[in-house]
Formats: sequence, C-alpha cells, structure tokens
Amino acid sequence: MKRTQTGTRSAMNHSKAVKKNIKKEKLANEAQTAADGKNSKEMYKKIRQIAGNQRNTNDLPLKDKNGINIYTVNEQVERWHEYLILNIESVDTQLPEAVDSAELSINTDPSTRKEITNALLEMKNGKSAGNDMSTADILKIGVNTTVDILKPLIDKK
Repeated sequence: MKRTQTGTRSAMNHSKAVKKNIKKEKLANEAQTAADGKNSKEMYKKIRQIAGNQRNTNDLPLKDKNGINIYTVNEQVERWHEYLILNIESVDTQLPEAVDSAELSINTDPSTRKEITNALLEMKNGKSAGNDMSTADILKIGVNTTVDILKPLIDKK
C-alpha cells in the first residue's frame, strides 16, 4: 500500500512539475512575442512572472493606526478617508511669497557667438535627430556657418 501511495505522490509531483514547465514555456513565448513587438513593459512583466518575483499587493490587508489589520471594505474605506483627511489638513496650503525678479542673477543679454559655439560643441555625437532631422554631427561640421544661421534666430524675441 505504501509503495503505490508513494508512486502516486511522485506521479502527482511530476504532473505538477510538467504543468509548471508548460506554463513557464507559454510565458516565455509571450515574453518573446512582446520583445519582438518592442513592448518592453509586457516583456518584463512576463519575465517577472517566470522568475516568480511577482507580488500581488491587492490582497494585503490595510492596517489601522495601531497596526491591526483591517479586513472589511467599509473599515478600509474609513481608514483611507481618515488617512487622507489627516494628511491634507497637515499640509501647509500657503503659497510661497513671490520672489522679486531683481534678486535673480539670470543673464538676459543676447547670446554671444562664443556661447552658441560652446553649446554646439558640447552636444553629444551619435544621437538621433529631432523633428527637424538635424543631428549634432551635422551642426558641428560647419560650426561658424551654423552660428551665423542660429544667432539671429536665437536673438529674435
């Protein structure tokens, strides 16, 4: 009797392991499909599921002020209401006083050729182009010409 019971248990354990592997293979295929479709959020979600690092926080009970778990929905809603009321009332709602613009040390003079040149040269090479399809590499090729074109546009207010 023990032998068949042990055999049945090992067969059940083997069956569970096979089902688990099938589920992991399915998740791996879904992760690959997400990766092929450039959906990184879904891909990493599937990877976390395969690794077993997923924690469902929806099932965790809320705790009251004393640290005792609250299981009923009505009590949880009351606790959230209490929590939000306490935090909203404790926040200082006064706006900071306006800062006098004379106190700020911001240079508002028109840009110099040297500043524009330095800004162009500090741009990183090899980055993708923006809406105007110009890359930093292209702008740096003829820095002087680029500065001649950009300076009137920058100084225009």
